[in-house]
Amino acid sequence: MTSNINQYDVAIVGFGLIGQICAKVCSKYNLKTLVIESRSDAEFSSKDISFDDESLRLLEGIGLYDSLKELLNKPDFTDIVLTNGRVIQRNPVLNTDNGFPSICTFFQPEIEKIIRKECKADENIDLLFDNELINFNTNDNKVGLDTKSGNKLNHFEALYLIACDGTNSLVRKKLDIETVDQRYSKNWLLVDILLKPNYSLENVFRQICDDTRPTTFISQSSRRHRFEFQLLAGEQHQKAIQINNIQNLISQWIEPDHYEIEN
Repeated sequence: MTSNINQYDVAIVGFGLIGQICAKVCSKYNLKTLVIESRSDAEFSSKDISFDDESLRLLEGIGLYDSLKELLNKPDFTDIVLTNGRVIQRNPVLNTDNGFPSICTFFQPEIEKIIRKECKADENIDLLFDNELINFNTNDNKVGLDTKSGNKLNHFEALYLIACDGTNSLVRKKLDIETVDQRYSKNWLLVDILLKPNYSLENVFRQICDDTRPTTFISQSSRRHRFEFQLLAGEQHQKAIQINNIQNLISQWIEPDHYEIEN
């Protein structure tokens, strides 16, 4: 919806999956909510890939599960295997006491499109795309927010501010909120593929214990799958993302003419 009123109960910065879910939680409690997003309405992320049972229970509680369930994939099992295919550990994906599968996978742009549609139809939520939060301050128990869209400046007020715009957000920096860096030093190549009709891969969430190149394989749907390959010392980004290198890495699972690379 669109509103000319610049005062809100809650302002949310960032409209990825976390921001979207926060907006629907706020709306459930009848809080007038503003969402500030620097990206356009046509941009979607593809980083996130799975929900656990607690997340699914939350989605049901805020009225989103029914509209999303057809886009959720329940893997047959999660497992850890060696490079020769020997299974070290295998766990069937079963429903937990929450009544939902312990894990479901998905293709994030499909999920985001549905949730955005729900938020746009929600009378408690105002969406502000193509707007960057450039400053905020607190005064009289309110948060004043300044945003910029092109050359246009906007000002809003809210009782509370929720930052969902990532580790390097303006909110975190201005409030001097510490970031704990665990110093994980390995880079990974993530590849999302779309299978062509009449081809298939296993419906699993799998870690492959390759002592040379640890690899993860995740089924997102019957046709969409993700491969994650740890880059080795000295491998460069530009070379790693070349099509022939990606095809070579995936070749032990499927032939190059059986799929398209989406991301």
